[in-house]
Amino acid sequence: MGTALAAAVAAALVAGCAAPAADRPTVAVAADATDLWFMQHLVPHLRQTLSVVTLSEGRITRPELARLAEATRRQDQAHLVLLQTWLDRRGLAPHGHSHQAVDQQPRSDLERLARVPDARFDRAFAAVLAARSRTGDRLAAIELGQGQLPEVRELARRLQAEHRRQLRQLRAWTNAWSGPEGAQPGGGG
Repeated sequence: MGTALAAAVAAALVAGCAAPAADRPTVAVAADATDLWFMQHLVPHLRQTLSVVTLSEGRITRPELARLAEATRRQDQAHLVLLQTWLDRRGLAPHGHSHQAVDQQPRSDLERLARVPDARFDRAFAAVLAARSRTGDRLAAIELGQGQLPEVRELARRLQAEHRRQLRQLRAWTNAWSGPEGAQPGGGG
């Protein structure tokens, strides 16, 4: 996403979404609008990823994928605590609604995964986790391109590194699982 487009997206979303609850004071300033946008939008993204990971418990058959899911759970929980602390200090709540009309929303990752038969679950979970990592990477890229607060930018750098590492690993596993030896759980790990 170009810098100008990212700025326009961030400004539009901040203007339409960053209003705090009526009972919370607003302490946001223009200099950290992107930082606030990032924090407010990353919280629901991480919560959704945690829900996806929780749904996977007991269904993943490949040990390497189960370890990655557990590592993702731990990292995302730690990031959530940090983000919620930052938002609380500013008197703000996380972003809590979609920008799509209800009738245009695609089925959620949770809905799709809940319907996947166990025999195909590992690949479906890997695909959903990869998509979530790409989204997190895009959020981090906006923060890194426009954010002002050093501690928030540092979190974005860590998230981007985590997501890119996760994407490389998921891509390698998915490719390995596509071969004859990778067809069975535990193969290609």
